[in-house]
Amino acid sequence: MNRIEGEIAKKDMELAKIDLGIRALDKMNSILSKGREIFKSEFWNKIEGTLTSEKLMDIMVEENFNEKRVLAKLGEIAKISDKHVLDAIDQLPDEEVEAVWGKEIETKELDEILDQKIEDKKRSLEIERF
Repeated sequence: MNRIEGEIAKKDMELAKIDLGIRALDKMNSILSKGREIFKSEFWNKIEGTLTSEKLMDIMVEENFNEKRVLAKLGEIAKISDKHVLDAIDQLPDEEVEAVWGKEIETKELDEILDQKIEDKKRSLEIERF
């Protein structure tokens, strides 16, 4: 029974990580769509030519997945100072992280279950050795 509970907890943790990854990719897609729309062709080509998905993800994490701040950062990196572009970015709403990720994911309980299962397994292996 303990083994099954441990496996379930591990699977739940893996699913939570996959869910976060999917949400991050959805947010990246939204940022790229808005970026193409706001920066238009010449400015977007300038950004797209130097931006990797890893760099974009780093910026997204740095800016707490806030689209307005991410797009402003992209404008800074590409040294874009066009008033219309900056105004368009400024018009975007400031999103709360909760709106992006939902309520805090409850992984603490899963971590505690996994830790307990690991400790139980260690104890049972020590007992078997004696």
